[in-house]
Amino acid sequence: MDMSGCKSRFTLKLETLKRRYSVFEEHINEFLRTLQIVLPKGQETILNLSGIIRLHSYLLTSEGVGSGVRTDLVREYLAIVNNIRLYLENFREECDELLSDSETDDLDSDHSGKIVKCLIENVEDMLQVDHVFEEDTTVLDRKLSSYEQTFCGMLCYVPLLCEKLSTVLHTLPTNGSPKGDS
Repeated sequence: MDMSGCKSRFTLKLETLKRRYSVFEEHINEFLRTLQIVLPKGQETILNLSGIIRLHSYLLTSEGVGSGVRTDLVREYLAIVNNIRLYLENFREECDELLSDSETDDLDSDHSGKIVKCLIENVEDMLQVDHVFEEDTTVLDRKLSSYEQTFCGMLCYVPLLCEKLSTVLHTLPTNGSPKGDS
């Protein structure tokens, strides 16, 4: 497998992840309403994945949560994030192998490889459960309502991860050929 084949395959996988999130977004109001219902008194927002995981655990163990609560949507949000984590793990393994197998005579390719590794580390940091969500509305396709503003960082999280993964894919060197293939 060469770098351009790797890039094409992972681009398709990323598009699949984006489509899955788009389907999820169709239910965003119900998702936010569920979170609003189970947020502890005095807590106005969710700062990181750890907060969502805590609320999901509460939903699963609490009997008296009430109607209008969509546990499935909270689970789906976490599943999407987990799929991004698995995508990144697979990508990193394959990318590390291809970058280490490529000709190191090409300084541009070597430089691109270092940038790619740095970008991957940035996304891995974002996937840590205690990483504070960033509020970057430039990654959203729409304006947030005042109700959604409360959850701005969380709503930007998956689109921001996807945007950063797209940047990683665009930064991949495409001219690196495995050793011995010249």
